Amino acid sequence: MASLNAADIAIVRAHALRECDIAQLERFFVVSRENVDALRDLQDELRYRQSPQALALLSQIQNVLAAPERLPIRGGAGQRDCEVTVM
Repeated sequence: MASLNAADIAIVRAHALRECDIAQLERFFVVSRENVDALRDLQDELRYRQSPQALALLSQIQNVLAAPERLPIRGGAGQRDCEVTVM
């Protein structure tokens, strides 16, 4: 079986996020708060949603992404990623 590369994983995650309701997306945000790639995928999905909850979550994500001191150092020993299964 061939392994997935980063682009393939992003496509799978984006598809999975489309299937989530806002409560699931909020939980994904909580557990993915330090994963820059996951936050960007979540941000991309929320740009298509117009509910007040979705817009509030999008604002939170944009604030986290705009504060680089709160994000992990990419590629460094301190980088922490979490794995989340989105159903």
